[in-house]
Amino acid sequence: MVVDKALATVMGTLGLSALLGLALVAEGALVGLDLPAGNVAAAMLHLALLGLVFGALALAIGAGTGRLGLSRAVPVFVAVVAYVVNGLGGLVDWLAPVQKLSPFYQYGAHDPLRNGVSWPAVGVAVGTVVLLVAAAALGFDRRDVTAWMSPLDVTA
Repeated sequence: MVVDKALATVMGTLGLSALLGLALVAEGALVGLDLPAGNVAAAMLHLALLGLVFGALALAIGAGTGRLGLSRAVPVFVAVVAYVVNGLGGLVDWLAPVQKLSPFYQYGAHDPLRNGVSWPAVGVAVGTVVLLVAAAALGFDRRDVTAWMSPLDVTA
């Protein structure tokens, strides 16, 4: 069930990113903005992976704890911290080593709209998503999801 949910999330996110990329290229052409389709596709891939990292984190927390509020609050907190670390990493010496761990660094530090896909950054993001989905599946497997149901709802 968890893997199915993760796959549906991946497909939906990639589909929305593709539509956004197509709209960006089409609207750019209407106003005379020449955006290379390959570089727009690279930027949309990086954007989709950024969203999937935080979505997989939410899935892992929700599947492991069963607490909706926690599955929403923790990824938001992590996203804010990661954004600040990425933004200040180039300005504050002690944050520089940590900056490369930020999903926002993996998303934009290589400037995919200008330079195309950064395969190392894609690898880090995909690896992170896979690990978080595996953690979600393990966490969900260890939970007793029938504990909240009444005895009449459980079928033998």
